[in-house]
Amino acid sequence: MKNLNVRLLKKVKRVEEINTELKVKEEKYLLSSINRNVKKEFEKKHHPQVICENTSTLSKNIYVIIQEINQENARKSAPNILINWSMMPDRTDDAKKKIMKDITRKLRKIQPEFKDEIVIVINNLPLRSVMLGGETRLENPDK
Repeated sequence: MKNLNVRLLKKVKRVEEINTELKVKEEKYLLSSINRNVKKEFEKKHHPQVICENTSTLSKNIYVIIQEINQENARKSAPNILINWSMMPDRTDDAKKKIMKDITRKLRKIQPEFKDEIVIVINNLPLRSVMLGGETRLENPDK
């Protein structure tokens, strides 16, 4: 009887392990689907609009690159937005704050389950470190 109980407990434990594995796989699939949906929605509707509205940046000079992060390498599955831009005079703290708030608001509509986990980082690159058409932004900031 004791051997039967031990075998039964081992089988129950294995069933629980399999259920846990299936839940993890299902979560990863759902997160991947969510990320693809966010990417499509954000690329299609929102990418340069908010930056153009808050700075003098021309939409032709805005490049949106959305890269999916493998879930095993991510601490969170919530959207992480990274904006790299040159430090032009109209890209003020106030403009950055408006841009970040607008992007956050739009992402919350697309992915409400992560509304408090959305991360946005803006990297301000020196004008001499950004080149457009063979000239640095320092040499030709109007380009």
